[in-house]
Amino acid sequence: LVSVFSSKDVLMDNTSHSSSVTLGSQVRRILRHPVLILVSVVVFALAGAAYGYMTNGKYTAKASLVVYPMVVDPAGTGSANSAKVDIATESRVASSREVATQAAKTLISEGDTLSEAQLTSRLMNSVKVTGTSQTSVLDIEVTRSNPDDAARYANAMANSYLQVRSDADSATKQLDEQIAAAEGDANRNALVSQLQERRAQIQLTSLVGGRVMSQAQVPSSSNSLGPVKLGIVGAVAGL
Repeated sequence: LVSVFSSKDVLMDNTSHSSSVTLGSQVRRILRHPVLILVSVVVFALAGAAYGYMTNGKYTAKASLVVYPMVVDPAGTGSANSAKVDIATESRVASSREVATQAAKTLISEGDTLSEAQLTSRLMNSVKVTGTSQTSVLDIEVTRSNPDDAARYANAMANSYLQVRSDADSATKQLDEQIAAAEGDANRNALVSQLQERRAQIQLTSLVGGRVMSQAQVPSSSNSLGPVKLGIVGAVAGL
């Protein structure tokens, strides 16, 4: 029995010694090639610095807003108390071309020199809308190389989204068309009265789609670590 245990101990010692020798020999083998180590460090450092340079100077500004339930037809069955906000749907609406186009028009009226099509494309490519789960809060983020543009664009998108969502003109215009078509027909006086009452209710009902909780501020620092820091990280990784 003693002989068996002794054999096992010897076997374990030999295995441990073999592993340590193998690890040590690998380390010594690497250290024998300092040029290879230097090349690896330089390559990884340059890759990190290049990535930092390409992503450097990107600034993100964020506007946050709360979305209110909407009453499309106060005379119908829905109500502001029973309606719910589908935050996922509203996120898609806030990043839509319709909102971006409205924001582009606003920016142009404020002095932006780009065309409406160019601004719309730029806004859609740089905006990110995130809805907070189980809430009615939307975060509209815009990332640009110019920090002032990032803040201006984010605020324009937020305000344009609320404007598009709160636009009651379409509802009243539809009712006006129905009233005009029914007027003059004695048999439809009751319908005209009903439509006029519904129109008055829509005008008296608050159709505010939400409000901006916090305006986007001009960011003071970029999102990237920068070429120097990423170059250092790459050099460490190259070791």
